[in-house]
Amino acid sequence: GTVGTIAELAVANDLLSKGHSVFKSLSPASNFDLIAWKDNKFSSYEVRTGYKGSSNRVIFPKNQKDKADIYAVYIHKEKEIAYIKILNSK
Repeated sequence: GTVGTIAELAVANDLLSKGHSVFKSLSPASNFDLIAWKDNKFSSYEVRTGYKGSSNRVIFPKNQKDKADIYAVYIHKEKEIAYIKILNSK
C-alpha cells in the first residue's frame, strides 16, 4: 500500500544519496524489495516499516523466510531508516 511505497522510496533515496545504484523489484512476490550496488558489491534489502519502542529499540515485523541481506526499517514518525543485517541470509 501507500505506507510501504513511501518506505521503499525513502530507503531508495537514502541509498542513492550514499552513492549506491538502486534497483527495485517489479514483483510483489520477489525475495526482496531493493538491490543496491556499491564498491563492486550487490546487497539486497527487505524494506519494512517500524517504530521505536522502549529504550529507542527499533520494532518491526520479521519473517524467518526473508532472503535479503539487510532489513531497511523506515520509521515514519521520525523519518529515519535503520539498517539491520539479516543473520540467516544466504
